[in-house]
Amino acid sequence: MDCRFWEEKYNIINCHQALFGYNQFIHNYFKQYKRYGDILLADLFLKDLLIWSQSHKFDLITYIPASKGHQNARGFDPVWEMYHKVFDLTPLLLKIDADKPQAQKNRDERLKTPQTFSCINDQVYPSQTKVLIVDDIYTTGRTILHAKTALKTIGLDDIYTFSLSR
Repeated sequence: MDCRFWEEKYNIINCHQALFGYNQFIHNYFKQYKRYGDILLADLFLKDLLIWSQSHKFDLITYIPASKGHQNARGFDPVWEMYHKVFDLTPLLLKIDADKPQAQKNRDERLKTPQTFSCINDQVYPSQTKVLIVDDIYTTGRTILHAKTALKTIGLDDIYTFSLSR
């Protein structure tokens, strides 16, 4: 339904893949991993992610970075930690601190979140470059669509998205 929403409202096609549906187990996992900083949990789904990665090929793989504030508070970047052993991640995005964490926002507030991403540099890539953006959780699609918008400014148009859970 989210894909249809984005297409109808904004004429944006947002096809997304996730390994797992969001449930109580995933909720508890992310609470322990992100809120309480249990970095050892970054590898819990390593085998599942490796299996998925072997059947999907991309020219460039980037990730949704934590803002400096969140990274400093946690001591690590949770998305990078989750995926860096699976993919050769290329950092392309910078994220500024938002007014409050996504987890503290309701659906409407998330959808209205302003752009928080910019690109690290002005390097322009060939438009046919097949790009994957990885994230931890897909809730409304707003974060990923902001990231895609930022990447389009450096010539990237063939963009796919993936998260552990949705």
